[in-house]
Amino acid sequence: MSDPVRELKIRAELLHKRASANDEASLRRLQRLPDLRDVVADEEARSRIQRKHCLAIVARELGFVGFPHALRVLEGELSAEGAGTLFSPPRCHGFLNAWFSDVHEARALLMDQTQFLLAYKRHYFVVGTAYLVELGLDPGAREWIELRHDWTHEPGTDARRRLYAQLFAVGGKS
Repeated sequence: MSDPVRELKIRAELLHKRASANDEASLRRLQRLPDLRDVVADEEARSRIQRKHCLAIVARELGFVGFPHALRVLEGELSAEGAGTLFSPPRCHGFLNAWFSDVHEARALLMDQTQFLLAYKRHYFVVGTAYLVELGLDPGAREWIELRHDWTHEPGTDARRRLYAQLFAVGGKS
């Protein structure tokens, strides 16, 4: 099984290599950082690109505040800063799901073993098995049993970490 933190670091390494080779698409991704706003047009700015910048961008593109936040979440911890956006990729936007800002209200909707509570940034939503299948996850996996179908279930650090690894393994946002 892949390690989600290692996958994030590999993605940042690839971005760094491409940016160092003056790949314009990579440079445009990096210019979202205040320190690198002029990176596309300014050669001196390109010389300041560091791996930490690439880690920050890759983490932000997954809905995290930055790399330290992504590190904590991908290692399975629940974070006050939210859960990122991995559970809501564009290919799943056609599903109708119940959304909540309060986790207790979301938990109240979990009625049977065909529903799952997921997190998106600081919000929660309840999905059916078809949603997980579309994500590339097995709704019958032991991780969901450990979590009681509730992403926010404590304790659940190891199960969440393994599910993030599965998401990356099936091609979660690159």
